[in-house]
Amino acid sequence: IRPGDESIIPSVTDLDLSNNLLSSWGSLATNLAAFERLSSLTLSKNFLLIEQRPAVATILPSLKTLIISSASLESEDADALMQSCPRLETCVLHGNKISDVTKLANNAPKSLRVLDLSDNEIDSWEYVSTLKTATNLENLNLSGNRLRSISTRMYEEGDWQSLSTLSLSRNPLETWEAVEALAFLPRLVSLRISGTGIGSSTNDDLRHGVIGRLEKLTILNGSDITVDDRLEAEKAYLGEVLRSENSPSNPGLSYDGRIGQLKKKYSMFSAESLPSTEAKTVSKIADQLIQVNMRLKDGPTVTKHLPGNTDLKRLRLVCQKVFRLKKIEGLIYTEGDAGDPASTWTYLTDASVTLTSLPVAPDGVFVIEAERAT
Repeated sequence: IRPGDESIIPSVTDLDLSNNLLSSWGSLATNLAAFERLSSLTLSKNFLLIEQRPAVATILPSLKTLIISSASLESEDADALMQSCPRLETCVLHGNKISDVTKLANNAPKSLRVLDLSDNEIDSWEYVSTLKTATNLENLNLSGNRLRSISTRMYEEGDWQSLSTLSLSRNPLETWEAVEALAFLPRLVSLRISGTGIGSSTNDDLRHGVIGRLEKLTILNGSDITVDDRLEAEKAYLGEVLRSENSPSNPGLSYDGRIGQLKKKYSMFSAESLPSTEAKTVSKIADQLIQVNMRLKDGPTVTKHLPGNTDLKRLRLVCQKVFRLKKIEGLIYTEGDAGDPASTWTYLTDASVTLTSLPVAPDGVFVIEAERAT
């Protein structure tokens, strides 16, 4: 601000002081008190000395966004910042030296919705679990820390009721149990978890394993989870578990609650009735799928294998995805040659009808009346 422009200070809302030689948070915050409407402050790449018990003069009541990245902040510094910003909504502390967030969690304002702690030194989920006290926290970024496992021991009913987005990429997580533990986050719909030690080296295996285990997830590593993605992933995960049920030494395949859900969803048999050999198990899985032939009125036939309990609503979504349709006007089921007078044509309107209840014959075809996407 140039001399003579002081009159604009009370109306400033965004201020970026990154990469300067600022050294004292106390002095800076006291001077910032004149910025009565300041809502966003960036102080990255300043090595600030932050007083552990902020004076009243250093409190910034209007601040909603605070960004201090790559400033060598430690755990106690983060705690003091929370105390200085009672209405903070977004806090970015990327690339610092924070290892314990317990005190930060205790002093986090109720207004906090977004917290970025990526590329710090957090190595225990016990510390992370204290953030459940930030009851309005929606987005938590823990990428690039030192987490090796995620424990469910600190979960209680009613915890993490707002958290919908979580980033865990580039943590040395070791087993699928870390992913299974995330099912206890009741509102989690978006997850980033690339670059960990979980799963094999292929992205498909990781994607199938995560989607199969987390039923509420809609976005994984920035990509939307489609109906086909979920069907394919859940069947792949269920097949993997069924093949491994006689191998108790195989870690990460003991998520009994989720397996029970998937067996019920895909009309699978109980664990007690499972065949003892892998070949019989795989054959049994195949028996539960129904061959579905689909085509547009003027196009070739496409064949898919779907669970018997797939209803008309889901079938329409599959057809829309396969043929890249903008809108489906109608769905007709027919058996036999379309030119044969004896062939039967059934217009399907009941969304609750399933492939099993129809029932679908091997030579049956679903003919789609639709408008193609432009």
